[in-house]
Amino acid sequence: MGGGSRPYLRPIQVGLSLFRRPALNHRSVPKLVRIQAFLAAALENKVPPQTPTGDSSDDSGKCRIFSFEDSSAEARFLASSVKSWINEDGLLPRDICILTRNRPPIYTGQLQNELQNLGVTARIESELQDLLAEPLTSMLVDFLRLGAETRAPASWANSLDLLRRTSGGDSEESQREIERALSTFIKRLRFLLKKTGSAGQDIQKMLAAIVSFVGREAFQALHPQYAQGDYYRTTVGQLVSYLTQFRKTMEWDEALDELEGTNAVPIMTIHKSKGLEYPTVVFVGFEDSAFWNFHKKPTEETCTFFVAFSRAKNRVVFTFCEHRAKPADAPLEPQQRTQVGPLYDLLEQAGVSIEHITE
Repeated sequence: MGGGSRPYLRPIQVGLSLFRRPALNHRSVPKLVRIQAFLAAALENKVPPQTPTGDSSDDSGKCRIFSFEDSSAEARFLASSVKSWINEDGLLPRDICILTRNRPPIYTGQLQNELQNLGVTARIESELQDLLAEPLTSMLVDFLRLGAETRAPASWANSLDLLRRTSGGDSEESQREIERALSTFIKRLRFLLKKTGSAGQDIQKMLAAIVSFVGREAFQALHPQYAQGDYYRTTVGQLVSYLTQFRKTMEWDEALDELEGTNAVPIMTIHKSKGLEYPTVVFVGFEDSAFWNFHKKPTEETCTFFVAFSRAKNRVVFTFCEHRAKPADAPLEPQQRTQVGPLYDLLEQAGVSIEHITE
């Protein structure tokens, strides 16, 4: 692309003051924070800091752009990389996030198949992601963990904190009473779990018992959205639907792992990733067809790109394909990176160049 020869950021200087300043992810390793600072300065049309690669005091962290001949080669390479990150680097599946600008099934179908061939599960987080973000879901899953597992310290702490807030008691005696009440209820819950199979009606009754113990009105006082219309009923209904599905073939602890995607690499859009962070982020499809609106709204699309970059704490990878099948069984279509050239230029100025991967 020859991005280094272009005037600094001339293509996207368009009223950036209308948008919020991009937030750096200071939990990222220093090298990625330096690149983020470089990109943020560019977004605000400020003089960029010293090129990040000029500082070698801390060389941890990686930002790379891979270019492939086609999406099949991309899928094989990325699947092998993910497997290596898990086996050799010790990452958990949920330490790795795969992002797309839009339509995850279109961009990651081949990758999911290749990962499955290597024994790695990857799932698209859509409705489930929204459901898991609900405070009601979090509360119910914490209690279910306490009933299904011998040790669940995080769920115990979360549940105690919730009960303290709903009871309003902060004295030492109140806290001891809350702990005793929770311990007693968990014993009852374990009995209920053993009796509850995959019937939706039974699962719903068990969840109702948890809400009753916590106190529905007290919980709704903390989270007023569940006192509005059918929101409470709809949220519980979605959770019951998933648990019913998973319980048909799994024990309770396995069903909860499946619900939360404990052993699966998450796949989502950049929009869905806002507020989240992962040790490793892979952005699939750094191409004109993904950022199809870039020529009309370059500022918004550049800010979206920044969000993708700043989700990563240790490693971020961007991929481009000369030819991509969308979906996996469709004919290959040629891809370009002309419209998003300013973003490639930004990364090149930050010291990140395209690496062409051949098999």
